[in-house]
Amino acid sequence: MPIFPAVKGLLEKDFVTQEDGEYFVYDHFFQLWLEKESTLRGLFWE
Repeated sequence: MPIFPAVKGLLEKDFVTQEDGEYFVYDHFFQLWLEKESTLRGLFWE
C-alpha cells in the first residue's frame, strides 16, 4: 500500500504512528482536526 507524502512527513515527525499496517494519530486534538477537515472536504475517515 503506497504512503502519501503527507503521511510520510507526519510519520517522520511522530504525529502519526504505524503498527501492524495500521496508522494512528498520536495527538488527540490533531486527530479531531483531521476528522473535521476530512468531513468538510467530503472524505471518508474511520
